[in-house]
Amino acid sequence: MILSHRFQTALLGVVILLALPACPLAQDQISREDAAAILFSNHFAFTDSGEPVLSVSIMDDQDTIAFSSKKGFIFQPSGPSGPTITVKEGGTWTARLKEGKPAVLAYRVVLDKVPTREFEARRNSVKTWKERKVETTSMELGTVFSFEGTVFDSRVTLVCAKELFKDRKEARKYAKSLSKQYNCEATIEPILDTRPSGTIEVSDAKGTFLFKAANALWFQPLDNDLTIEDVEYGRGYNWHGRQTRRYAGQFYLAVGQTGKLAVVNVLPSEKLLKGLVPAEIYASSPKEALKAQAIAARNELFSKIGHRHLADPYLLCSQQHCQVYKGLSAERSASSKAVDDTRGMLLFNGTGRLADCRYHSTCGGHTEDAHEAWPGVDSPELKGRHTSVKSQADPFGRVPDESIDRFITSPPVSYCSKSSKSGNTFRWTKTVDAAKLNALVKERFGLKRVEAIDVLHRGVSGRANHIRLSGGGKTIEVKGELVVRKLFFGLRSSMFIVEPVKSSDGTVSQWRFEGGGFGHGVGMCQLGAAEMARSGKTFKEILQYYYRQVRVQRIY
Repeated sequence: MILSHRFQTALLGVVILLALPACPLAQDQISREDAAAILFSNHFAFTDSGEPVLSVSIMDDQDTIAFSSKKGFIFQPSGPSGPTITVKEGGTWTARLKEGKPAVLAYRVVLDKVPTREFEARRNSVKTWKERKVETTSMELGTVFSFEGTVFDSRVTLVCAKELFKDRKEARKYAKSLSKQYNCEATIEPILDTRPSGTIEVSDAKGTFLFKAANALWFQPLDNDLTIEDVEYGRGYNWHGRQTRRYAGQFYLAVGQTGKLAVVNVLPSEKLLKGLVPAEIYASSPKEALKAQAIAARNELFSKIGHRHLADPYLLCSQQHCQVYKGLSAERSASSKAVDDTRGMLLFNGTGRLADCRYHSTCGGHTEDAHEAWPGVDSPELKGRHTSVKSQADPFGRVPDESIDRFITSPPVSYCSKSSKSGNTFRWTKTVDAAKLNALVKERFGLKRVEAIDVLHRGVSGRANHIRLSGGGKTIEVKGELVVRKLFFGLRSSMFIVEPVKSSDGTVSQWRFEGGGFGHGVGMCQLGAAEMARSGKTFKEILQYYYRQVRVQRIY
């Protein structure tokens, strides 16, 4: 192993530092804590050309992380402005965490959510809750920044109950009581009370200890090509697994919210998109569909900053929760060209704000209103519509509850139904073992068995987000589009009809689901976008079809 002169100097500095009085040591500790603390903020930088530089978690909640580079690394154990350790030798390195302590969270009960710039709406909300004898406070999410004079303001003010809860269950209990009493959708918002901490130790392939860092460690491969082994993906889904992947850019290891290791990639947004777009849509899709995906993904990057992962040492994650990012391993020439061709292009809604550009795999013939999938999300551009290839008298009409059976079993020809890749997503069936479902609901809800499944509410697309389970003289209700899908062991979507399959003794042995679509159904249908492109539609026409009253503008 060849260590640079800068590393030798750094080691000498450590020896001298240990001989100094306590005051300089305290100052060094403060600087290290400041460097780690900024990772939990919504701070981000820009390149010289005005391109945002973002931090995205490759994976977190890990006991160890193994990474390698063919030409070696530059390490900065004390932070970006601290001593540099240069290792001019390739190989695999392993990071481990010692004495890791998880973050301490507190919880606010959110009573209302108002765009920060809408002062009157916020004042009226506070007044309403004051009249209800509920003391309030406020907190702000999101960020504000500008590109060459264009201001982006994604900030929202949360009107919250004044009481700060240390226990999540107590916060949820209070939120539920307020929701019931005032017929509202009170939710809870976690906030970071105490940052996680620990010591990160790094060793080489032989297991030889090399150095350590408190809370965070910055590093960069000399050849700008980092390999990370066993990258975890799809956590919480039935495709969960691990895979070795390659990444470019800068990196840091940090103690995450759970008190375990996270590895984070820091890179310009356009380079990030090149490893994201082909991970979210088939890279073989027509070029106009790839362009539409690139713009939608770029919107999603910027709109999520400051709204998610507030208690994590990064801005975004690389999972479905934000957007799937696979780094250099995923990059393809066609999708990279689509990113380059749309560089700096973003979508704005009718109010002049950055459009909410959520998307999904297959709509099944009708997209969904955003608030049906996520209560409290009121994005005017995200309204459900029929996606039939034939003209509709009312494209934004709903699928009537009484015709949902016919819509699923005899669907109209839609853009996504024409895709060669929609064979198991446009329409699908799934059987769930009754005994397995009974065991789950007994453990989770105390219901001994399920004798009936009734849909109490569907969105405009026919997707169920409120169901009732009955059995043994008891009933329980389940709300939430994703919650419903996961309850039945991962349905492709909540657009379904269900019927029991009975055994010879009359008891239910299975539940048979017949459904349509893949994903939440909100925003752009990716398979539909590809078919629209094949029919000659441009990326702008595709975006304006799936998002209401929007316009494309190049910002940088």
